[in-house]
Amino acid sequence: MASVLEVIYLIFNEGYSATAGNDWMRPGLCEDALRIGRTLAELMPEESEARGPAAGLELADQLASDGALDSYHLLASVRGDLLEKLGRIEEARMEFERAAAMTDNARERSLLQRRAAACVRGTA
Repeated sequence: MASVLEVIYLIFNEGYSATAGNDWMRPGLCEDALRIGRTLAELMPEESEARGPAAGLELADQLASDGALDSYHLLASVRGDLLEKLGRIEEARMEFERAAAMTDNARERSLLQRRAAACVRGTA
């Protein structure tokens, strides 16, 4: 199950921020990952990791636990988004700032800095 969830997560990330090509995002991949995730949650309702922001944060934390993705800005960005959704605003701000510092893409950095600033202002 952990491998399946990790693949779904990686598909979503590639859609959220394409690693190559001319497009910044690939919405079709995001939609596919969400559809697969919803189907998985319906088929396995007892599998907590297949459901909700809290389960998503647990998965992101597992991916981060071995340190192999420490320099992967999208993991920090996803953690920031999930933490924000859970109301853990200060932690979200720190993750958005960390993600912004790691990316070489100016547009992404600007967006992540705005997300961090919104946490400070309380408008997240």
